[in-house]
Amino acid sequence: MNISMREMLWSLNAGNDTLGSFIDYAILYTTNFLKKTKIMVYSESEDIIAETPISTEMRRNLFLCLKEAVNNVYKHSHADTLNLSFLQEKNCFSMKISDNGTGIPDDQKEGNGLRNMRRRMNELSGEFSIIQENHGTSLLFSIVL
Repeated sequence: MNISMREMLWSLNAGNDTLGSFIDYAILYTTNFLKKTKIMVYSESEDIIAETPISTEMRRNLFLCLKEAVNNVYKHSHADTLNLSFLQEKNCFSMKISDNGTGIPDDQKEGNGLRNMRRRMNELSGEFSIIQENHGTSLLFSIVL
């Protein structure tokens, strides 16, 4: 997965090291990525303290997980809706990316993208879960700030 110059500059700018900045960029990136597709993007942020600081490494790894997840929805899910949900409870932050697509087949082996997301969250001492739902899939990323 190639990273654009804009993404690289954003990820290196220490002025963006807050949850609010991360969420704003995540929504902007996802909306721009999917704007020429049939996939509608919805987002919600609950109880977020926008000024909560996060490390550059945490922001970068969360963004690369988001980027891979959005790409997977586009390429594989056959969804027409993607929901981004962000929640902060005290010092815990979670990002949930849900779609209303076909889901991940039970017999499908975990590919590089899912393995990379799991590895990135492990590097942050975070958690990564795949939740198969009646209509689609949700990926849940949780970290302690």
